[in-house]
Amino acid sequence: MPNNLFATPRHVTKLEDCIFYHTIDLPEVGTIAGYWDIRGKESQYLGEVSLAGRRVLEIGPASGQLSFFMERQGAEVVSIDAADDYPWEFSWDFYDAAPADLQELLTEKQQHMEKVKNSYWFCHRLLGSKAKIHYGSAYLLPRELGRFDISGLACVLLHNKNPVMIIENCARLTTDTIVIVEPVRERQFSPLEFLPTGAERWWDTWWGFSPKFFVEVLRSMGFSQSVVSFHTQVCFGKAEDLFTVVATRTSRPTADVSIAASITSPVERLRVPAQRLFHLPVRVVNLGPSPISSFGNSPLLLSYHWKQSDQVTVWDGARTSFSRPLREGDVEEIFVAVYAPSQPGDYLLEISILREGVEWFDEKIAGLPLRIAARVTADVPEKS
Repeated sequence: MPNNLFATPRHVTKLEDCIFYHTIDLPEVGTIAGYWDIRGKESQYLGEVSLAGRRVLEIGPASGQLSFFMERQGAEVVSIDAADDYPWEFSWDFYDAAPADLQELLTEKQQHMEKVKNSYWFCHRLLGSKAKIHYGSAYLLPRELGRFDISGLACVLLHNKNPVMIIENCARLTTDTIVIVEPVRERQFSPLEFLPTGAERWWDTWWGFSPKFFVEVLRSMGFSQSVVSFHTQVCFGKAEDLFTVVATRTSRPTADVSIAASITSPVERLRVPAQRLFHLPVRVVNLGPSPISSFGNSPLLLSYHWKQSDQVTVWDGARTSFSRPLREGDVEEIFVAVYAPSQPGDYLLEISILREGVEWFDEKIAGLPLRIAARVTADVPEKS
């Protein structure tokens, strides 16, 4: 497990170093006003899910009002927040020319986010919280975080270019329930509304959602039973209508179900620099009646081994998930993420399927693993 998986708590003592996203009541300080005030309505906000004894993954904790509420209800809370070097997503990347003051906007946004992070740690200290934070990206959740009973995504997906990718990543780590909270759009002509259009220049907001969008997306990921609720909260002193989708799994794959599949690749030989990440194209076909899915308690994933002179040098390679459950006869063209070995030489790359935490299917399925000869070269920096 990486040494820096969870952030070291910041010792924040000054209110002027903080910006509070949520209004919160703190010992020694009293009430601190924030943008949103959901005090007393947290359970309603989260769809009345049961939290006692549950392990919760929270995407975007902001000042931590929900984090600390869930902790008080008996949950173990792990939050994901943006790393300091996270590239902010702007609609101008492909909508039209960036504004002249873009760098100023970026600087202001970074300073703003740092103060919001400070507010989390300010509250964390005064409340004696044991909640943890991983600073990184919701687009790439480390599997070392472990499994979670519940994932919560509260008013964060509208601010991200690829919301389905984030939901997918949460689904792969979540055994039971996903909770999504979003604002109710005044004009909703379709399940999903792209906001950076026309005269409106939404610089940090991408999407307007309907509950139907999340119900259907989550159903495709195995969370087939959804309950939708509507509620009103206070934002900047005004009433704001929100909806909450609570989606649960109704069945889970068992670890003893056998699978049948084939893996092929158009690549017969490789030449790659040492330690580099590359993506190998493969074609996976489900040849049996059991679905191949990366969702559930024991997800099926693609991974690899590196061998040199019949000796295994790397057994547990990086994992690549299937984007959808594959039924019998289904085909998926997918790029497998592979890290080259650290030492140059001639190797054999073996691509296979595993059930995470249970078994590899090497030799258990005819044709697996797929073997590709590889030459790993010295990683010499390019001359400038």
